[in-house]
Amino acid sequence: MTGRFQEEIPLPDDDEDDESSPRLRRFASLSEALRETRVPLENHDFVRLLMERVGIDAYFARAEFIKAVRADGKHWVRIQYGFTQYLSAEQEILDSVGDCDRDGWEDGTWHVWHPVNRKRGGDAAGRDIGVRDYGTCPVCFTHFSAAGTCLCL
Repeated sequence: MTGRFQEEIPLPDDDEDDESSPRLRRFASLSEALRETRVPLENHDFVRLLMERVGIDAYFARAEFIKAVRADGKHWVRIQYGFTQYLSAEQEILDSVGDCDRDGWEDGTWHVWHPVNRKRGGDAAGRDIGVRDYGTCPVCFTHFSAAGTCLCL
């Protein structure tokens, strides 16, 4: 989806995790950060191209993501398994990785999906595996779950 605005989300508070804090471990490189946070290997080149365009000074370990501190002083970037968020401009995305699945937010930041992600239940190769249809309940007309239940059972 290109340029679709989502609901406004607040940017995380930077005061809680100042880069000088002993709680944050600094990665020696983006490669180390991607490897240790288990970002799929298929996403490494994509993220590397994006981060080269954005311009990153440092990468820090967070609970479930990589905090990438921008050289230009703008809001830091969040890198996770299948997406990167808090990019400051759509043009950063287009100039680095081209036309890809991305979303614009009302606060002016951008979110980009990596080739391998969990957005649509993609498999390890990043292909869309679809959604299984377990049928529809004839009473309440909701879709059955994998366990065969619906809203009226």
